[in-house]
Amino acid sequence: MREIVLNERISFIRASLTLTTPLSFLPGDGTRRDVALVAIRDQKGTSYHGEIAPLPGLSVETVEDSLSELDSIAFSIPPLEGLSIPLSPIWTHFLRAVHCPSLRCGIEGAILDYLARTGALTNSCVKHPTVECNGLILAGDEQAILQEITRRTELGFRTLKIKISPLSVESTLRALRTANLPANSRIRLDANRAFTANDWSAIETDLAPLPIEYVEEPVTTPEGLPAIISRGRTPIAIDETTRDTAPEEWLRWGVRAVVLKPSLTGGLLSLLPLISLIERNGAYVTLSSSFESGVGLRSLAILAAMMDRCGPIGVDTAAFLREDLTEPHFPRSTPDLLIPDLISMRVFGGER
Repeated sequence: MREIVLNERISFIRASLTLTTPLSFLPGDGTRRDVALVAIRDQKGTSYHGEIAPLPGLSVETVEDSLSELDSIAFSIPPLEGLSIPLSPIWTHFLRAVHCPSLRCGIEGAILDYLARTGALTNSCVKHPTVECNGLILAGDEQAILQEITRRTELGFRTLKIKISPLSVESTLRALRTANLPANSRIRLDANRAFTANDWSAIETDLAPLPIEYVEEPVTTPEGLPAIISRGRTPIAIDETTRDTAPEEWLRWGVRAVVLKPSLTGGLLSLLPLISLIERNGAYVTLSSSFESGVGLRSLAILAAMMDRCGPIGVDTAAFLREDLTEPHFPRSTPDLLIPDLISMRVFGGER
């Protein structure tokens, strides 16, 4: 990795991380995850890092787009000194003007790194010393899903997130009926808008006996969600809908669970007003990764610790990383994260 210096305060590093398992939405053979780290230095020359990680197929921008914008705005990034929560008007105005969502998230990650490492995140900011994580299970045949359910629960995960599709939903439901789930287990199913409204209506009945916390985005278009939510058969969470539909609309539907992915939504600290709005309307937020390195996952976990209420976060994607950009590596297959341990982490090769 080579550092590209834009000015005396701003630089970036590009990285292509090797994954343990190919992912179909990544280019080529699906085993490389391209990201970048933005570094902002304080007056003492100490660097603070955030991750730029647009997700191919879902982000509106590429890594190149984000770095091009970073180059154009590097001169106008405000100084880190004096930062506190809430952010000052100079920072909030600057961040609103950043076009690329993943770049805004990366800059805010560097801000969060600065606040965490300098002790500016007080007990009034960090409200939880530990953050619970969900265990991620990708679709497979019944036996493979059952084995993963057993492995994850033995590791201590109380919440499991299982990807489903029209091809895998029946095998997933059979595995869940067979599995010896602990009494406190919660199941999240993520359909990624894979079902028609009619197909989903037929499946809902089969979910009733299972400990389903929620189903993410079951139907192909958000127009079908209000009717499903109003039926009340299954708790519904939104993910993609948060990015293509105004919050006022989906809150009016009665949504009770909202998945926010900072790299796609565009921000960390700047998401706090939206999170507050969601909570005031009686819903709760799950923060989830977009297959970032440990740098981005660390930022996401610290943000979760700052929330009044946060469902188990989605950072089990760390298990897909063969290599990482933090020292030590971000914890893998861990049901509970210790926030003080995360705050003490550093970027690989960075200052201690």
